[in-house]
Order: sequence, then C-alpha cells, then structure tokens
Amino acid sequence: MSFAKFAALLHDKQLVLSPLHMFEDPFEGAGGKACNMEKLGDAIIDTFHSLDSAKDGIEELEARNIGIDKQKEVARLWLKVGDDYGHVNRMYTFVNCWHENETESEAMWKLYTAHQPEGVAIQTTYGALRKAINQPEIQIGRITYENFDVAFMPGDSYGWYKRKSFEHEREVRVMIEPDDPEHLKQIEDAYKKKHQVRISLDVDIKALVENVFVSPYANDWFKELVEKEMKACGLDKPVVYSKMNEQALFFFSRRQLRQMWKSTLEGKNLNK
Repeated sequence: MSFAKFAALLHDKQLVLSPLHMFEDPFEGAGGKACNMEKLGDAIIDTFHSLDSAKDGIEELEARNIGIDKQKEVARLWLKVGDDYGHVNRMYTFVNCWHENETESEAMWKLYTAHQPEGVAIQTTYGALRKAINQPEIQIGRITYENFDVAFMPGDSYGWYKRKSFEHEREVRVMIEPDDPEHLKQIEDAYKKKHQVRISLDVDIKALVENVFVSPYANDWFKELVEKEMKACGLDKPVVYSKMNEQALFFFSRRQLRQMWKSTLEGKNLNK
C-alpha cells in the first residue's frame, strides 16, 4: 500500500472496504460470462429434468403445455433479470483485499507501488486479522480462481470467485454485505448524491500487524520515516526492508572454474 494509506490506517485505526463495482476487473461479483447465458439456461432446465425429485413438477408443467423449449426460454429470461440484480449487488458488496504468500511477490510490489515506490506491506495472519476486526458479520476467505469460459459460479458466492487471469494475486479478502435497512438506505442516498461509497471497519492495529515491510523500490530514508510514523501512533512492530532488495551472490562459469583450478595446480596466481 502507499505510505498515505498506511498512515491513514495507523491514525484512523480503520480498514476501508470498497464496493465491487469500483474495482478495475469488470468480472468482480460475476457468476459467469454473458455470452454463455443461453447455455446456462439450457443446462439449468436439463439438470432439472434429470432429477427424480423434479418429476411431479415436470408433469405439472407439461400438463399446462409448458414444454421444455418454453422452460428454457423462461430460464434465460430469469437469468437476464438476475444479471440486472447482480449489477446492483456489486454496489452493495464491500471488500478489502490481501495477498497470501509464504514469500514476497515481485508482481504484487510492482502492482501496488509502480507509481509510488515509497510503499509498505503489512504482514499478518488469518487469526490476527479476524481478531483485529472482531465483528462476526464480517467474512474472511480465499478467492477461488475459475475458468469462466466453461464454469458458472454458485449462487450467493459471486464475490469469492475471479477469473484465472488473476490467479497471481492469491487473494484473501475481507467482505461485508450490509443488510441493515438503515445502513442500506444511507448507502443508497450516498450513491444518489454521487458520493464515493466506502465502509470503514474499526480495527485493533496492534493485533493486526506482525511486521511491516518496506518496498524494494523505496529510497533509504523511507524506512526511517515509516518507523517514526509508527512510533508516533504507538505501534511497536518490526520494520524490515524487502528481502528482494538483498545483495545477490554470483558464481564462476564452468570455463572460469576450470581455468582457476588449472592455475591453482600449476601454482600460478589467480586472476580474473
């Protein structure tokens, strides 16, 4: 994250969640591809007809002269209506994103610090994140990456699926879908006024943060600035440089090694 966002987190002690429709990926919250809508509608009806438990329902439809072609037509109509609702649902589903990995990711550093090299990464765990938020209505989980060309996502779980093109993100997200009528009204009013809509969750910073990593692209003075900001906010946690910035060790080529070994045997001085 940028230093500005890090400082805001320290001072406000809040995690900011953004609605799905604000993200760059147009498939955030999607259940599949629009071009496969007809295929999905047909598959729903074909599956319905294959179920023994649906026998009575099928007989009733046929008694009303609602054949399988009409049933598929209705299924596609319902999917179109569902698509309209889904676009609205994206505006009322709020997430905060994290990257899960045992090591640092060069791709993620570049993604989040390409235009502002003075960036930081907070290291935490699932348990620490859950404890720091301490709100039972909050969901925390891993994103599942699917091939949207052939798969459809299960209902009521769309915010937990993304296309395989994003698999490098290895995302864990904090999610909330407000259902309190008063809160929903506030969100709706904010949209009508064309305000940016976010949800801020109170968080225990000391429970959340285990380590703070400084971007490998940051200048030397930046680590000291981060430490000063943390001290001013009463956060006593380790601040370390990205390990990607460590000095590399190189080796001889085979040709050079043979030459050096030969020179050693001959008692000659070693030269480059």
